[in-house]
Amino acid sequence: RVSRSSHPPGSSEGTSLASEVLQRFREMHMDHTWSESLHATLQFPHRSLRSSLWLLDSGGLVSEQVPLNPSDYCPYGAAGTAQGGVVYANYGRQQDFHWLQSSGVSVGGAVVVICIGGGISFAEKVWLAEKNGAGGVLIYPDLADLPQDPRRLGLNSHTAVSEHV
Repeated sequence: RVSRSSHPPGSSEGTSLASEVLQRFREMHMDHTWSESLHATLQFPHRSLRSSLWLLDSGGLVSEQVPLNPSDYCPYGAAGTAQGGVVYANYGRQQDFHWLQSSGVSVGGAVVVICIGGGISFAEKVWLAEKNGAGGVLIYPDLADLPQDPRRLGLNSHTAVSEHV
């Protein structure tokens, strides 16, 4: 039943599944069964809207539009649209942002491009980018790093995106 259909966090499908599991536990006379509501700040794109990455030229005209696979969406930030310059921030670790700052590179309002890996989670990458003033985050898999990264399971050639503005 759990894997039969999608049940994203906070959805009515997830609530229904939780109620069903709780009821089954009670039917089995399990002691101390309860449910609890927790409010996480995960954001997901609207099911009917397609996310895309638009690359603009210096005149503000769209030079390329890249459709994004909804299953690769990274939900660790607020929903919205980010627009700004692009800054590469290696793995998005705090030391990477310190290096950029010491080199005179500002990430303020920029869309920060970060590689998967480096020993920190997607959530930490987005949090550190936001903390350092970035306007959005583009997280991508570097094929050279994937064989060494234990979190490579399930990754594909699509790009994971999280926007926090």
